[in-house]
Amino acid sequence: MRSAPTPAEDEQRLAELHSYGALDTPAEEAFDRLTRLACQVFEAPIATITLVDRDRQWFKSVRGLNTCQTARSISFCGHVVASGEPLIVEDTHRDERFHDNPLVVDAPGIRFYAGVPLTTRRGFHIGVLCVQDTEPRPFDRRRLPILQDLAAVTVDELELRKAHRRLEVEQEIAEEILQRATRSASLALPGVRWHYRPAEALSGDILLGGERPDGSLLFLLGDFTGHGISAAIGAPVLAGRFHDAVEAGETAEGLLSALNREFRRTLPPDMFLAAVLIELDPAQRRIGVWNGGMPALALCGEAGPAAVFPSEGLPLGVAASAGDAPAYPLAYRAVLPGEALYACSDGVLEGVDEQGRFEGQELAALLGEAPAGGRLEQLQARIARAHRLSRERDDATLLELDLGRLLPAGERAS
Repeated sequence: MRSAPTPAEDEQRLAELHSYGALDTPAEEAFDRLTRLACQVFEAPIATITLVDRDRQWFKSVRGLNTCQTARSISFCGHVVASGEPLIVEDTHRDERFHDNPLVVDAPGIRFYAGVPLTTRRGFHIGVLCVQDTEPRPFDRRRLPILQDLAAVTVDELELRKAHRRLEVEQEIAEEILQRATRSASLALPGVRWHYRPAEALSGDILLGGERPDGSLLFLLGDFTGHGISAAIGAPVLAGRFHDAVEAGETAEGLLSALNREFRRTLPPDMFLAAVLIELDPAQRRIGVWNGGMPALALCGEAGPAAVFPSEGLPLGVAASAGDAPAYPLAYRAVLPGEALYACSDGVLEGVDEQGRFEGQELAALLGEAPAGGRLEQLQARIARAHRLSRERDDATLLELDLGRLLPAGERAS
């Protein structure tokens, strides 16, 4: 028996193989489909997608064999990896390299072998797609391109999974950045409750809170155009500018102007942020609201909705015309005992019923149907139902501000 030589660049080849993370993974239909197809096209009882490791060959997909791996030293596929060329053996008993190979003289008794390399984009041969038979047989080399195409599709599948794993890692990093950028002690204050349910790993919604040096509170709830990486990039940009302005004691109007400038300076021209800004002023016991493109906010008392704050401004990042500097006036209202303010992204309103039919409603109407002590919980249940029943999901963020706790009579407790 003649074992395959070890390629000079085998360490680099092994590093490339391991970078795909495919070794010792469960069976996958995408690969099993290819071995089934290989068996059918070549009328062979055995087909494998073989990954050649340091001391073994491991089968990512196998048909016709009862094992998942064998030693590399006795493998046929090792010869393909070493040469980088197809290997056709029409009768192993007549080939001096394989006639006494354990895979020939013992089970499974291989008599025919045809394999082509799995060659990566960087030129490394990490494995083999092959068909085998327990009977000798001729091979029509005009059909070799079919086997090579199946091998190329196999490598494409491996590349897709590698890219997906890389994206998952990058998403985890982006999620951590988002969490750190939007973290705020103000969102953990007694009297502040919020609920967030993204449609995807990276949300297009953002919720920020901060406290000025004078003790007033500012909350920004926004909805970016799009989801994913673009929102993940935009959120930290705005979050940093928001926190800097709040800590500097910037006015609400000045803060919004600064966010708009930052948005237009750093983010793509087709990207904008529908948003609401809420200011809680303990000294004057009042709230101020600016709404640019978001669902109408609802102010609720014990008996239900008492006032709404509809959208009356342009989203951040949008100007009426080139060179415009939009104004951002807030609508102010005195706070009465027992009142709470609710704001949400449109994903909260776009619910579906048990039959999956759309049932959009205004926030004030939804709150009017809920008991005073369970408004947030009822809206949370609505969001959960929509995500369970709807195929087209949207990010959903909900903010509840108990104004009696946040703006008590006298100085707000620190």
